[in-house]
Amino acid sequence: MQSLGGSLKTVYWEVSARAVHAIVDLPDSSTAAAAAGVLCQTGAFKSIEVEEVLTQTQFTAVLALAANVSQTYRVPGQAVLDGDSSMSCSGVGGSLWTLRRQAARASQAAG
Repeated sequence: MQSLGGSLKTVYWEVSARAVHAIVDLPDSSTAAAAAGVLCQTGAFKSIEVEEVLTQTQFTAVLALAANVSQTYRVPGQAVLDGDSSMSCSGVGGSLWTLRRQAARASQAAG
């Protein structure tokens, strides 16, 4: 773990399931994925699962970010449910075709 910029904090052995649970401190998710990939390649483990945990400060920051995103994100189709007909369309393919057809007509009329 040191070569990845991290450290092994503790290891727990699960007797009945023949499993190992290790708590490691790594710089980021990409580093954790790299470590898991290397461990898989050794063949010493049947399966490897990586779970990222957050500190209270990190989790609070995530909640704040989610609050900001929820102000602007709209569920696809929400405009129709809210009665906003200016946002509705009959389908992505159909609406793109309509926009292309309108653009082609406009260019023909201009030229």
